[in-house]
Amino acid sequence: MKAFHFATVVQSTLALDPLLPAYATITFALVEKTQGLLCAYGNSSGQLVVPVGLVGTNGAQVSLPSGVLSSSATLGVGYGAGAGGTVTQITSSSTGVTLNTTTGQITTVALTTAAGAEEVFTVTDSSVAATDIPVVTTTYAGAGTILVGVKKVVAGAFDIVITNLHASAAFNAAAVINFAVIKGSAS
Repeated sequence: MKAFHFATVVQSTLALDPLLPAYATITFALVEKTQGLLCAYGNSSGQLVVPVGLVGTNGAQVSLPSGVLSSSATLGVGYGAGAGGTVTQITSSSTGVTLNTTTGQITTVALTTAAGAEEVFTVTDSSVAATDIPVVTTTYAGAGTILVGVKKVVAGAFDIVITNLHASAAFNAAAVINFAVIKGSAS
């Protein structure tokens, strides 16, 4: 990996070395806050990467006072490989699952939820705090009209509610539910 260096740092605004190629990705690592030393490394992957062990005391947290924006039409903001996991629900649609990751995919049992009815199950997840915001989406190809949402969040778990909005058709297939946890704060 080729290293690129900042020309100046002025009031949290970074002026990059003019030799930095336009395609380069910047990987930031705060080596030691008291020295104000910043290192930047460039590659062509198109992603901001923070190496574990180089930032702060826990090695996995970056604090940005002004927020994060992505102007990429294809990269966006999200979790990388290794952050997620998968789990398959067993027994029934109300059986809870355990997946201790901030993002993941849950495959339900074959759902038989009647029209106008709902099912609720608990996702046990040690990465979830009571102030977090789990976001869920689904892929479902069976009968009925599926809607998924989060009903309750507590430290270490959240409930997913699956609702059949259809007027007459019951569900007749498994659903795949994707989730991502947005870390929240009450202060």
